[in-house]
Amino acid sequence: MHGRMHSSPLPPHAAIPMKLPSHSIRKLAAAVGLVLVANAPNGCICSHLGPKGEPPELPSDPHPLSDLNTEFDDFNAAARYRTVDVELVFSSNRASPDRTFDLFTSQLRFTERDVSASPAVPFLSDAMSPANEYGPLFLGDTMLAFASDRSGGAGKLDLYRTNFARDASSAPPEAFTGLNSPANDAYLATYAGAALALFASDRNGSYDIFEVLPHEKIFAPDARPQLVSALSSSAHDTAPFLFEHTPSPEAERVSLNPRRGKPREHYEAQRHAYVVFASGRAGGRGGFDLYCSRLDEGRWQEPRPLTELNSPSDEFRPIIADMSFGGGEVIIFSSNRPGGKGGFDLYYAKFEDPFGS
Repeated sequence: MHGRMHSSPLPPHAAIPMKLPSHSIRKLAAAVGLVLVANAPNGCICSHLGPKGEPPELPSDPHPLSDLNTEFDDFNAAARYRTVDVELVFSSNRASPDRTFDLFTSQLRFTERDVSASPAVPFLSDAMSPANEYGPLFLGDTMLAFASDRSGGAGKLDLYRTNFARDASSAPPEAFTGLNSPANDAYLATYAGAALALFASDRNGSYDIFEVLPHEKIFAPDARPQLVSALSSSAHDTAPFLFEHTPSPEAERVSLNPRRGKPREHYEAQRHAYVVFASGRAGGRGGFDLYCSRLDEGRWQEPRPLTELNSPSDEFRPIIADMSFGGGEVIIFSSNRPGGKGGFDLYYAKFEDPFGS
């Protein structure tokens, strides 16, 4: 493994100091029927136009988020749309003497020429611990999911959620008891309107991707996650991110009122659920590479590599942000490739659908 990831949730060749549970987790108070309200309608984060009213020109090749990256490890991002900016939350070991990971936040602004970021500051300090916190995901405007190897969990890395207020004060984290196991469980992925939720676990030996149906069951103690064989290989497959995407503006147009044969303007393009994730499977460029799959008629397609983004180093935890008004979709991910500031750095580029039209 390149970079200093000795305390990260990267599964294969990075040794992670894990804390064993000291007592059993208390039962969840959430009801099984609780409906997830996500911050964005399609799992994507809508960005604004630039100051001159032009859509951002997204680069096809990865560009670093230079305002955020440090000589330490900066990775594992989540994002949500905040009026004129995109709020990014990510894991970093920049502030800890023992290099444990906490969550930080910054405001990103995409213009027609560049992207800028406000100085990163600690996020939800009340919910953090002396251990590591990774893989954040916004579940609506007032709930954050994340993974932590804090004491008292069911295993090594466990999934938690916390409710928070506008002033960033937060309630004590609660465990997703129906998802956690004695192994490592991390990287929860879902969005408002999704039929399912995904997460990564090494309960079967290597990291695989598991699903929960319907997605509201993530709050239930009897969630019964199932292995997604189509997304899992003999290598490590982890860090999934779910989103909804239209393959192309003209692809698979579906009539809104087919019986009446409405004209073309009454047709819309069919949207699909997609997943992007990191994998160490054979055939990649080296280390962890980024892959994408599309859900067609209830079946995940064979994952395809995001070739333009991958390198001989590691690429990890991709997320998708939907750029409004024709700017395309931006993918944000982490990599320890040469040329960065040190360890893992955050990068962005235009998302190119490998399934095309």
